[in-house]
Amino acid sequence: MTDYYKYYNRERFTKKARFYRSSHNAKLAGVCAGVADRFKLNVTHVRLVTIVLGIVFTLPTIVAYVLTTILTERL
Repeated sequence: MTDYYKYYNRERFTKKARFYRSSHNAKLAGVCAGVADRFKLNVTHVRLVTIVLGIVFTLPTIVAYVLTTILTERL
């Protein structure tokens, strides 16, 4: 039983988390789908939060979305 936890923790912490734009669940550029995949969230919730942030903080949200679109690769 102890070996299982050793392997689980090693795999969990050595596996490098990677951020990408999703192409299979993308609506606009795949940024929200990539964030949802990376943090294991519901894509609809991430999109709703992005829309609310876009309404409240228009310019920073647009800049962050465009920069994320440009700087991340699409899978």
